[in-house]
Amino acid sequence: MSIKAVKIDLSVNPVSFSEKIIDENLKKFKKIVFISPNKRPIWFIKKKLNIDKTLRTDFFTLDEFIKKIVSDKFPLSDFHTSVERELFFLDLIKKNEILKEKLGNEDYKIFPWAKRISKLFDEIDKQLSGDKLHNYQYTESIPEIESILENLKNLYEDYKKDYNNCFYNGKAFSAASDIDDFTEFKNNLIIFFGLVYLSNSEKKLIKKLSSFADVLFIVQTDLEEHDTITFNGRKYYFDTFKLIDNTINELTDNIEEVKKEKRLTEIEFFEIPNIHLEAEFIADKINKLTSGTKEKNSPDKLAIVLPEHRVLFPFLSCFENRNNVPINITMGYPFKNTDLGIFIEALFKVLIELSLNIKKDKRFRISSNSILRLLDTSIFNLLKVNDKEVFQIKEDIFNNENPVVEFCEDSEILNFLKLFLDNDLYVAFKEFYKLIEIKEELKFTNQILNYFYENVVTSLKILNGRKIDIFFSYQLLNEFINDLTIPFEGHPLQGVQIMGMLEARMLSFDTVIIADVNEGILPSGDKIDPLLPDDIKKSLGLASFKEKEQLMKYNFCRLIYSAKKVFILYKIGTSSNEKNIRSRFVEQLILQKEVLDNEKPKIDSFYIKLPQFKRPNDKIEKTEDVFNYFRSKKFSPSAIDEYMRCPYLFYLKRIKNIKEKINLNIEYEADKVGIFVHSLFEKGFKPFVNKNIDKDIYKEIFKNIINNIENFPKDFSKFSEFQLESLKIIIKYRIEKYFNVTLSDFKEFKLLGTEKNFESKSLRLSGKIDRIDEIDSSIIRIIDYKTGSSTKYPKVNLVDDLIIEDFDKKSLETVSSVIGSVQMPAYILMAKEVYENCNILSEIHLLGSLGSKNDYLKKLNDENFDKFEKIIQYLISHMENSEYIYAISGKHCSYCNYKYMCGVS
Repeated sequence: MSIKAVKIDLSVNPVSFSEKIIDENLKKFKKIVFISPNKRPIWFIKKKLNIDKTLRTDFFTLDEFIKKIVSDKFPLSDFHTSVERELFFLDLIKKNEILKEKLGNEDYKIFPWAKRISKLFDEIDKQLSGDKLHNYQYTESIPEIESILENLKNLYEDYKKDYNNCFYNGKAFSAASDIDDFTEFKNNLIIFFGLVYLSNSEKKLIKKLSSFADVLFIVQTDLEEHDTITFNGRKYYFDTFKLIDNTINELTDNIEEVKKEKRLTEIEFFEIPNIHLEAEFIADKINKLTSGTKEKNSPDKLAIVLPEHRVLFPFLSCFENRNNVPINITMGYPFKNTDLGIFIEALFKVLIELSLNIKKDKRFRISSNSILRLLDTSIFNLLKVNDKEVFQIKEDIFNNENPVVEFCEDSEILNFLKLFLDNDLYVAFKEFYKLIEIKEELKFTNQILNYFYENVVTSLKILNGRKIDIFFSYQLLNEFINDLTIPFEGHPLQGVQIMGMLEARMLSFDTVIIADVNEGILPSGDKIDPLLPDDIKKSLGLASFKEKEQLMKYNFCRLIYSAKKVFILYKIGTSSNEKNIRSRFVEQLILQKEVLDNEKPKIDSFYIKLPQFKRPNDKIEKTEDVFNYFRSKKFSPSAIDEYMRCPYLFYLKRIKNIKEKINLNIEYEADKVGIFVHSLFEKGFKPFVNKNIDKDIYKEIFKNIINNIENFPKDFSKFSEFQLESLKIIIKYRIEKYFNVTLSDFKEFKLLGTEKNFESKSLRLSGKIDRIDEIDSSIIRIIDYKTGSSTKYPKVNLVDDLIIEDFDKKSLETVSSVIGSVQMPAYILMAKEVYENCNILSEIHLLGSLGSKNDYLKKLNDENFDKFEKIIQYLISHMENSEYIYAISGKHCSYCNYKYMCGVS
């Protein structure tokens, strides 16, 4: 009995070679056992063999083979699912009282650590590294990880003792490598196909098997130096295939090489801006490559490799009804991205929020955002729940702009939610399925519902008798859902093959299209183990991220060099707040091609060509009603500012009374903070009107305002408790900063008024001034509080150069660019009419950006009184006399609440 390694060159088709090996050796051996990392090569090889040869060959994936031999040797063994295993580790941690306390005591806090330890011990089992473990003193980490590392060896010993009759991935490999008797494989040939990286348990098992059977180890590698470049007479090796030699050298020195004439792969590179164009490109390319060919059904002609699933559905929608080319999809689609997965995520976000509010004040409150997200899912629309109640909730949210919805106890929606709060998960989901109204036309949704019930709901029985809260329920479901993929059933071994990178292992195609060859995808961005530091990992002999990346690079390059033609697609630009960078694997290929061809390779860009859209009209003609509106009103400075910024905004908001687009996210914008700050300042200063304010009184006002922060006005009752507390913290911080800055440069003043109404006799102008002070008996200071981080104010040095003649759009934009805001000049004008013999100083105090005096204070005096009066008169005249309402685009469009209905922005 022996081990023989066969290295076949990239130009040799691995499937055809293996089929030939099986055919030749069936004459010599009683049976052949063929073991592959995954199913797909097995399907291809079976297709080439006749029925008799197929029956005389046992085909396994590696995991199936391990499970078979372990089950045969340990008939009473129990193979765990991932959830069963992680629940075991949860209970294992809870036995250690000290560790349990340091990890948070609660199941939902401990469970993420149980998952990580489960994964780590699985890897340790597979590598047979348990005897190297210690209790580590490691201080360069977070306290939870330090605690785990301090107990690591003890945990592993408890795990080995308590996990005695249970098996999982790594434990099964370890147990298989300890078996000494493999008599059942005597006089058999065992072929290991395409195993590139071997763990210690796999190497040990293969060597033991070779004592009873002949072992043939087949791998594909680069024998003809496809992966090298010669530059200035010197050869450079990229070491992409070096791990093959490392693996084989640890098994045997009996090595055979199989070569064919070297074939150069034709590679084309395409940069694509987004996922939809990528899907369009793939669909078009398939159409062109298969058009008119007689071999369009052949499975080894064309493969689409999708390292990420996201492009799959856009591709299918593009490809639908294009032609009669069959496609075979063997990559799964993540369950969490299906309509049921989205529903479950939205449901549990609502349940967690509801349970927290019930716990705090026994009220059934949910944020509008969360409940809307749930109500708008397609699965919720299938539930037998009161449609009128759903409509009423949505109407209340959008009419009243309520950020929070409160349910009464007889609410059908609340009763549905209580199913999950009052029952265990298994019972809750069984009741949920009774409420689902099945619709025949929703075939895919029905399949997903059935698939979830069979693969998840039935498994929830393992929780029987275990008391769990909603937080832990959510984590457990996530564990199921994140591992669950919806399988596709295409045309087995016919037509275009669509798969992930791992499904493509040891397969060769004439043409390959690989999508998303970007950093973070190929290779993946997961470089840091969340539990075990790299130096400890290395001492245990566990695979590092570099070795995993090298394996990924091998799979990528093997697929490319074994094909005749390859199209490599990568995204460019920025999407999802991340910049797309082409993979380092692409950079290597470009460098090789550049050296080989002695010129930079051509990189094509694939963009969709959109028709030119005609820019919408930026003005509407005024009607008589609009003219009458402008001629009959008095205007506040803020209204004039609004008109100056964009007359169309003014028209929609103030004349047509169209409601602004609702923003249900409570993010404490300046206006929300501003309402309360103005109320606080008025209440704080009002008792001291007509009194001199020295530094001590100013400090007293400061103290009273801070104390009043707890007494929120009734308008804020619609905020949740968390939102209220957060708002208080923000306001308190800003007010404290404001008073600290103003106290550092304090001068006594007399307080003349707060929130005082003013009107101009000469202009149709009215407004309310936040605070009026008298300084040195000759200066009147007008103060306006702003809670934003910035504001516009006049560019005084440009006022003299301002030339305005017409009531058109260009003149209005010119005035706006110089005056910025009329608020300070308007306050000066109105105050000047009341305090005729005084100098007027207008100040804006910015409470949103406070670092020093210059950060909070903007001043304007009455030096240019006459010029400002003319500018404000012009703006009011523009309102009255302009023939059109203009739409003005600019930076303000990005935060305008009417941009959704404006074509100009």
